[in-house]
Amino acid sequence: MKKNLCFFIVFMLFVQWTNAQNLLTNPGAESDYDSWTKTDGGSGWGFGGGEGLAFTTIPHTGSQCWASSYSSCALTQTIDLLTKGYTVAQLDLAPVISAGLYVQTNCFNGGTISITVELLNSSDDVIYTENIANNATLEINLPWTLKNACINGYGSGVRKIRFSFSGNGTLSWGGDYGPDFDDAYVYLVSSEASFFEIITNNATDILSSSANLNGFLYTQEAGNKPVTFEYGTSASLGTIINADQSPVTTSGSTQVSATLSDLIPSTTYYYRTSVADGSTTQTGDIYSFTTASDPLAGLDNPKSMFALYPNPTTDGFTIAAGEQTATVAIYDLSGALMLTQQAKGETYINMNSLQQGVYMVKVNGLVAKLMKK
Repeated sequence: MKKNLCFFIVFMLFVQWTNAQNLLTNPGAESDYDSWTKTDGGSGWGFGGGEGLAFTTIPHTGSQCWASSYSSCALTQTIDLLTKGYTVAQLDLAPVISAGLYVQTNCFNGGTISITVELLNSSDDVIYTENIANNATLEINLPWTLKNACINGYGSGVRKIRFSFSGNGTLSWGGDYGPDFDDAYVYLVSSEASFFEIITNNATDILSSSANLNGFLYTQEAGNKPVTFEYGTSASLGTIINADQSPVTTSGSTQVSATLSDLIPSTTYYYRTSVADGSTTQTGDIYSFTTASDPLAGLDNPKSMFALYPNPTTDGFTIAAGEQTATVAIYDLSGALMLTQQAKGETYINMNSLQQGVYMVKVNGLVAKLMKK
């Protein structure tokens, strides 16, 4: 009896994998194409952010993302699960695989995308294929959107995972103007029937006084699971906010998020996800982000403002720039330069290339806020 009990305890510890990590290397283009096999089409892949790519592409997180072109471009990475530390016995339990990728377009780069997850055996034969997106059409001006899937029921034998994605612009001239990609991920979570897994993801939309926290919950049992984010200016955290999706009542995978406001500019915040199920509470890893500097610090004197209209706008605005030629510079709230234009007198500034949001318009050191809807 004691022997069986010990086996049961060891087995439960064996199958319950906590603090799941993203198995992809360089998942968000921060190291260019490192660890990815690149196939170029059209004028080839582009990477960067802000002015680093055509049409002023803004990454989902970090400072870079990938941009496809006018003919199909593909990136592929193969994960060796044994090299990552998983055992044959663990893998033959067919753990749930969660995989996904963020995509976006702006007013110039609508197109089609494909995202594929292939499970390989020890001979590199494909034993299961999940098409998260198969030549799916993305309309223009699509904000960063997660395309993802949870994969289970594929049986034993998986030893590697091949993650691939491709983009193809709908227009047919040179330049990096197909759909953009960022923040790919592949996680393995437990195959235990009553298991639930909470994962912390990167914060997004980080401004000087606000940010969006993100996480991922996987559970194989429906129920009432409150999900929260703990955060603070040190790793001891201290403040709790409910996820917008809390409580999660369905089984399967759920993306969870919460918006923080009234944050301090130029400050590092720490955060993690947390989920409760009865008397059991599980937390994700602690992540951090740093708020942007206050873009309007010292510029709140009403005399420093100037006239522009309409505000809010949908496509552009007219500015009264004065009799001398002036440089009009538009920044996002993180301080990234979006576009510049010379102006004299009443001049129209076209903003069709910019996404919806709040911007700063600077003219010879003077500043005004502008909202694009």
